[in-house]
Amino acid sequence: NNVDDDRCVITIPKNTTISSLKSHVNNDLVINHVTAKKVALDSNSGDISVLNSEFDGGNVSTTSGNIAIRRSSLLNTKLSATSGDIALSRTSLTKGKVSLSSGDFTANHLSITGHYTITNQSGDNTITKSSIDGAKLTNQSGKNKLKRQTNNGGTLKQNLDEPNVVYLRNASGDNTIK
Repeated sequence: NNVDDDRCVITIPKNTTISSLKSHVNNDLVINHVTAKKVALDSNSGDISVLNSEFDGGNVSTTSGNIAIRRSSLLNTKLSATSGDIALSRTSLTKGKVSLSSGDFTANHLSITGHYTITNQSGDNTITKSSIDGAKLTNQSGKNKLKRQTNNGGTLKQNLDEPNVVYLRNASGDNTIK
């Protein structure tokens, strides 16, 4: 059984902006070097990887799989994972939000413009080595760690009057910004 038999490759000319990109798959989906005004990417039982891309609105979601985004820019784009992790690396976020039901959110070298919210029901939220002016960490039954401040449950906040603020909300996992 050849893996390439199950693969669909679409080539888009360089310097082209797609007005709308939609995909609903039951396995893995890889998007590389794509600029799109609106996206609707959905996987029932596979991972979604976005590399070197720019999205201006829409949704990226998995039911049972992970989302990995590297070296990309997301404007007004919602990310959601029902049962899986979301990992961002060297990515800029403007507006939009992230929601997880059962999985971890990790981000490094993240740049946030405006207010951005990450909500998690049962998993850890961790942001490292990132450009964030302010933050509010809220937790029902887990640890909050904001730079050198730590508490169990409750809220930690810093510089909420700044223009670029991240909100980490968690029901039963840890929130960490370092």
